[in-house]
Amino acid sequence: MSNFAMNFTEVVRSTNSPVNAKTLPYIFKEINKNELFQYRADIIEFYRNLINHLRSSPVFYPCNEFLPIEDRFNDFLSDGMRIFGAFDGAKLIAMVGSEPPDVFYASEDSSAMNLTDLFVAPDYRRNGIAAALLEFANNELRKSGIQRLFVTHGTINPTARGFWDKYFTNYSFTLTRQIHSDMLGKIMLI
Repeated sequence: MSNFAMNFTEVVRSTNSPVNAKTLPYIFKEINKNELFQYRADIIEFYRNLINHLRSSPVFYPCNEFLPIEDRFNDFLSDGMRIFGAFDGAKLIAMVGSEPPDVFYASEDSSAMNLTDLFVAPDYRRNGIAAALLEFANNELRKSGIQRLFVTHGTINPTARGFWDKYFTNYSFTLTRQIHSDMLGKIMLI
């Protein structure tokens, strides 16, 4: 489970499986594209926190594809993307997106969705908001005919593995192995 060979895992869950999150005193709702603009600064800060997390130990992932951070807001404006948020009053404290899956065998499956990164504001972490938001998104997607949810996450990220693997079932690993050119060929006797 290291980034040197096994980079990603793909996980899936049935939307009929309960999440069993604890009840929390926050508001959970779907955020439409127009509403999203009022939370632009919060979304950029969520991404900044994610990048800083991934760049630190034990992950050490450079996240160059996420830069510039300001462009990440546009990821949530694409067609087919649905955004679910958790709010403390009017303050956005967590969010997760869903979009049609891009894995080859599910890309034509209209009853499946892929979940994007799940963000929780630092002051609200470790109290069950992520699970409650997953439960809300799962239930809302199920109501609209979605039967399966997919997530792809890094295997070296203990936070991602601890959360997603708790609620989803692994079905695939993506392995990458690069053989350095100095390692090719036989070492000859002198």
